[in-house]
Amino acid sequence: MLTIFINGIQYLGFIDFRCYRSIKDFCGAFSFITSTEYSKDFPIKKGDRVVIKANNTKIFTGYVEKITPSTDATKNEVEIEGRSITCDLVDSTLTGTLNNTRNIDLKVLIERVLKEIGATDIKVISKVGILKVASFDDDNIAENCFSYLEKIAKKMNVLLTTNADGNIEIVRAGKNKLPNILLSQVGNIESNILNINYEDNDANRFYKYVVISEEEDEYTGQKTKNIGISFDTQIRKSRQLVILTDNVLNKKECKARGDWENNYRKAMSFNYTCELAGFTYNGKDIFEVNDIINLQDFNNNIKSDVLIESIEYIVSDKAYIKLTLKDSNAYTLTINNIKILGKKYAKEIKQNDIPRLYF
Repeated sequence: MLTIFINGIQYLGFIDFRCYRSIKDFCGAFSFITSTEYSKDFPIKKGDRVVIKANNTKIFTGYVEKITPSTDATKNEVEIEGRSITCDLVDSTLTGTLNNTRNIDLKVLIERVLKEIGATDIKVISKVGILKVASFDDDNIAENCFSYLEKIAKKMNVLLTTNADGNIEIVRAGKNKLPNILLSQVGNIESNILNINYEDNDANRFYKYVVISEEEDEYTGQKTKNIGISFDTQIRKSRQLVILTDNVLNKKECKARGDWENNYRKAMSFNYTCELAGFTYNGKDIFEVNDIINLQDFNNNIKSDVLIESIEYIVSDKAYIKLTLKDSNAYTLTINNIKILGKKYAKEIKQNDIPRLYF
């Protein structure tokens, strides 16, 4: 069951409905169609606050942004569209007054940005503890607010997401594993997947990843070049990607950066979308983005833990969800995924130092 609340009042007159949330897209979106005639007394206005619940569990908080009436000889329809309340952070730009951002907690920095744009009703929740912002360029005038924060978050090995309440969460990828499985097998009555769209795409993978870091001596002006190379032996040898780093890295760090790029592109080559009836995985609890679940697709020979990258809740002639699944390591930007480095080097790198290797 799906319910929509407009400014705290339940709205019952919707026909088709969609709500989308993803860890790839910071700001979620919704749309629904109503057969109510569009007039001056139309009960929904732009800017209205929208809360959406699935099976009595809140899944989305946002604003109405767009109202589109349409009429033909037989009916009146109005399409209502909007995004999460964090949309203002996605759309707004900075004045350039965020000075002295070094060595402050990432949570505090996000709160400063929210205060600057006047989004004081949005809370920031850190699920990773205190993360001090390291050296960073303070010249942020006219820079997009979210792009500025996301750039820093990536350097710190964390993701920024919008939760069901419309608040910002600082998280790491895939920390919660669901006990159930997603099953697709012809003839098996236990199968819970209605249909799938599976793509295994190597178009963005390369055989050789060459990472180059240049350092210029401040006194002599002489440049030193460090190079690290990573190989993906599953790809033909004629494909090469060269990466020039923004930060100064030594040879081992260049190698680590190449290994991460290699693993990341390999993980992102797995694209799997499936549809399931209803909104829950066990009849009671709803799916959440960033959860890990075991996928067993006997038709495509897949048996692996996967990450829920996005969820789309859909109500039309039936109620169902569409899940986009990725390799469980797709968003895990951590040295633990890079086996080639060996235990000794991995131990030498403290967790807070990891992000500077990769971005």
